[in-house]
Amino acid sequence: MNIKYNSNKKNFLLLFIYTITSVGCSSTKTIASDGPPEKHINASKIPNAKPKYEPYSSSGNPPFYTVNNKKYIVHKTAHNFHQQGIASWYGTKFHGKKTSNGETYNMLAMTAAHKILPIPTYLKVTNLDNNKQVIVRINDRGPFIGNRIIDLSYVAAKKLGMLKKGTARVYLEAISSPNTESKQTTTVTRLKHIYLQLGAFKKAEKAINFANKIRKNINYTITTHLENLNNINIYKTLAGPIPSIDDVESIAINIEKHTKIRPLMIMK
Repeated sequence: MNIKYNSNKKNFLLLFIYTITSVGCSSTKTIASDGPPEKHINASKIPNAKPKYEPYSSSGNPPFYTVNNKKYIVHKTAHNFHQQGIASWYGTKFHGKKTSNGETYNMLAMTAAHKILPIPTYLKVTNLDNNKQVIVRINDRGPFIGNRIIDLSYVAAKKLGMLKKGTARVYLEAISSPNTESKQTTTVTRLKHIYLQLGAFKKAEKAINFANKIRKNINYTITTHLENLNNINIYKTLAGPIPSIDDVESIAINIEKHTKIRPLMIMK
């Protein structure tokens, strides 16, 4: 899912609330509104994702978030993770758009979206109706429809033989590469400072003026940070640092109450 930044107050997103137009985890996305590529794809020539050690992404791994008034706690590790439920898939409608960790969704890559596993996680997915198996790499959040537990890329769904029906009963099993857990534990303990993002702008002047306006309404420390995203300078207006993860929700609610802005939690 791609979190979009916009200077319009109505478009600011709380980390805990994802837009319904986001990649892979739209609460309104259905198979009917999506589809396969126009050209025939020989899925047998596309290899499974190859598990390897990767540090958890700085984007897409909040401690928790809320979608449709339901709170999801993101796991700190995928160690010994198993799950059984319904899988769905997504294709052309989201092809080329950003995923939760900032990558570009490719419906021909062996990837998937999951609600609570850390990004990235490698999963073995078994279709319980035909025993076909694939290995995918989680790089997105979702699905948030009914009882579905995973949203597979088009090609992963094709390899599992579930395109015609659109969904399938699956069993998920996390795969750990050598030394993954020890390295990930080290990564998780090195948490950065917690901030609440109130705005993001392409021009420094707008960010500074916005920060000055916000300071009049709340008592928290307001700063402006410059970040380069895909070779584009973005000036972010932040509140913080927040002393503890336990304080985030109450501070976010208080800021929204006084500014009508829903903050986005980030770590820097």
